[in-house]
Parts: sequence; C-alpha cells; structure tokens
Amino acid sequence: MLALGSIATLLTLYPYYTPLALTIGVSLTIAGTFAAICSHRSYDYWARAAYGNSWLLLFLGTAIRAWTDVIPVLWFWFVLLMTLYLVAWAFPVLHPKLSALLFREQFAPETRLGRGCMAWALALLPVIGGLGATFGMYGSRNGLDNIVSLVMAILGSIISIGLSQVFSHQLWPQRPWTKDDGEPQEKV
Repeated sequence: MLALGSIATLLTLYPYYTPLALTIGVSLTIAGTFAAICSHRSYDYWARAAYGNSWLLLFLGTAIRAWTDVIPVLWFWFVLLMTLYLVAWAFPVLHPKLSALLFREQFAPETRLGRGCMAWALALLPVIGGLGATFGMYGSRNGLDNIVSLVMAILGSIISIGLSQVFSHQLWPQRPWTKDDGEPQEKV
C-alpha cells in the first residue's frame, strides 16, 4: 500500500494538486491493495489483473497529467494514451507471436538489436538516473518546468504502456476461461 500510495501522491500533486487526481489516486491505491491481498490468498486471475492495472494506471495518470502540463489539451492525451494502453494490454490477443517476441526481447534479448539495446540501457541507466534526479530537483527551480514535465510524461508513458504489454503477455496464458492446454472450456 505504501508503494502504491507514493505513486498516487505523485499523481495527486504533480504538477499541481487537484481533487479529482486525489480521488483517482486513493481509489486506485485502495483497489490495488485489496487486489494484492486477494491475489496473495487465492492467486486469483482477476485479482492479479486488478493489482497490475492499479500500478500501471497510476503511472498512466501521472503521464497524462505531465503531458497536459506541457500541452494543455487533456482530452487529446487521455484518449491517445488510454488507446495505446488498451492496445498494449490486448496485444497478446491481437498478435501473439509479436507479443512473445517483444516480451522476450525486453527481458532476454536474442536478436542483435535487442542485445545492443540491453547493453546500452545497462551502461547508461545509472548515469541517466543520476542526471535525471539532479535535473528534476534543480530544473524546476531554474525555470525548466516544461522540460521536467516532458521527461516525466515520456517516462510515465513508456512505463505504463510498455509494462502493460509485458504484464498482459504473462497473465494471458493463465486466463480462467481456458483449459490447461490453451483450449476454451466447454460450458456444462
């Protein structure tokens, strides 16, 4: 609950406080905590889906608010990012082979491009993290609010949309309406 609450606090307070963001953040935190408890006890498919989505929707909400700070057209960002989120979530159904390839390449790259991206990420992430933290702390003090918002918007979008495909790909084979061999269950 503490981790979900910290992301909900970011959603609520960045770039400025709004009661609607507070309501959404608290609701997603409570729903995610309840789903985590249910998932821990019964390993239920729907509880795991709700818990994962609560995390991803908090990141998506933060990204939408950051995009709106850069270009203040809320409906555009909401529709665009929610559409991409839903497509990424449905990707294992829409294109199972490509979904499997994307999943593999994100965690255990087999192609030359995937290995190169992984090597660059592992080499540069510590440096980028340090520079990002420094820029985030001091950028808003020096009048660079839009750049800080833009970085938060891009990273929040990548995290929420990219991880929704990964999470959905892992969860899809365990859906309750199929048998163990992947065939749909017959109704009795």
